[in-house]
Amino acid sequence: MLLTTLRRAHFIVTLALAILLVSPVIRGGNDTVMIITQPRRPAELLAASFGQWQAISDARVYSPDQIEQLVGEEAIIYKEYELRNLAIREYADGSGKRLQVEIYQMSYPSRAYGIYSFRRTPRLSLGAFGPRGDIVKGAINFWQGPYYVRVIDNMAADASGAASSNQISALAQAISDKIGPVKSEQPPLLGHLPETGRVDKTERYFIGPRALSRYYNYGANEQFGFAKAVEAVAADYRQGGREVKLAIVEYHTPQLASEAHKRVQAYNESLPESKRNQLILKREGNYLVQALGFTNREAAQKLVNAVKYTYTIKWLKDPPPKRFDYARYRREAGKLLITIFSLIGLLILGAIIGGLVFGSSLFLRRRRRRELEGGFSDAGGMLRLNLDNLLPSGPDPSRLLEKGKDH
Repeated sequence: MLLTTLRRAHFIVTLALAILLVSPVIRGGNDTVMIITQPRRPAELLAASFGQWQAISDARVYSPDQIEQLVGEEAIIYKEYELRNLAIREYADGSGKRLQVEIYQMSYPSRAYGIYSFRRTPRLSLGAFGPRGDIVKGAINFWQGPYYVRVIDNMAADASGAASSNQISALAQAISDKIGPVKSEQPPLLGHLPETGRVDKTERYFIGPRALSRYYNYGANEQFGFAKAVEAVAADYRQGGREVKLAIVEYHTPQLASEAHKRVQAYNESLPESKRNQLILKREGNYLVQALGFTNREAAQKLVNAVKYTYTIKWLKDPPPKRFDYARYRREAGKLLITIFSLIGLLILGAIIGGLVFGSSLFLRRRRRRELEGGFSDAGGMLRLNLDNLLPSGPDPSRLLEKGKDH
């Protein structure tokens, strides 16, 4: 029983050592771990105090159906960006200055960026608030994870009671710290907007026709087919003293892009000639690219042609053979050999350690047993039968042969 237990312990120790020591070799280096906090409801982020700022009201919570009483007609825009929840709370410092914090929780970080980009006014920007926000007069707007946050000075019109930009920034930073390190990634489609001539901070992200119609003065945008999980980006470009709007609409398949291209093209042909002359439409892979409001058609065409669709080809079965890469083969073989020999070395080391543990335990067990049993016998632990008193003292003379006689 003891032998079986020791063998199991030896196997477990050896396996644990192999996993712990060989795994860095297999991974090829150390892994960096970043702790990401789970999103919380907006009301939970509005604490009773942030430094010098003390809450002077309870957090008011609004559902998507209740937001219309706050933002009016723009409620449909917030719903299009998939608003989940809204919380508002007012704060004041010791000097009587008051700030209002609004936290909009959207379904995904991309939606939070979308509503932030839609509400952003580049011409009013006084600077950046971190990597994801803007400072305007009397307010700071930023997005972080699935949240769109506004810190507003409702007394900005009153110079005597207005808070300074540093005070607003301090509260906004405290809110950002409270949200924590949530995942905050911009939509990848933004990376396909050409950089040359682009007006700073005019990039916008859309997932529905209503927000696109507000920005992209084009008319009804249902023909783009947003009902099928379509997304779009747009930006302003400066050409000859005039700003040209460029939009990129992405579809999941070339078939969907082709169908949308036909619908948009038919709609463009129905427009007055004056407006058709200010439109350029192009299909590029899964993208529809359209420029609007230009005066120089050649420059606008170059801008549209600068958008390239990037794709990845994946073989589902039996990919064609590639040229054998001997250098890569040698590197992979070297890594494999190092891993194998490292594992063998660890197994040998584990066997030695296990043998020492097993041998030591067996030796100690036997010594303990001898101590409990007492001293040794004169035969080295064997039993001796003393039969001397049970046998005759000598041989029986009658059974001896006489001298000189043979049988």
